[in-house]
Amino acid sequence: MKHSGNGDCFEVALNYMMVMHDLDEDDTLLLVHGMVDGHGPLKGIRFPHAWIEDIDNDTVIDKSNGLDVTMPRGVYYAIGNIMEVQVRRYDYKVMAKRMLEHETYGPWDI
Repeated sequence: MKHSGNGDCFEVALNYMMVMHDLDEDDTLLLVHGMVDGHGPLKGIRFPHAWIEDIDNDTVIDKSNGLDVTMPRGVYYAIGNIMEVQVRRYDYKVMAKRMLEHETYGPWDI
């Protein structure tokens, strides 16, 4: 499977979905790909990113690059300047299909 470039967000988010599916705990989870604003050394750069959304409690889970972040979706979107028109959400079934079609962790549709 090919990597998308810098960082591990696409691989980590997809693998998290797979683990949760294996544990039968993916009913409320969506894999999300979107465009975000960078911070720190990436300030001023907009780039594709992946995270998990738990639709049951409206939170984001981001475990990329060694992070372990869980926060309200609105806060996460504000920090990353995430625009809804630049976001794609995938349930487990669609995620698996896209992964096989593209032979990559993502991004697929952004």
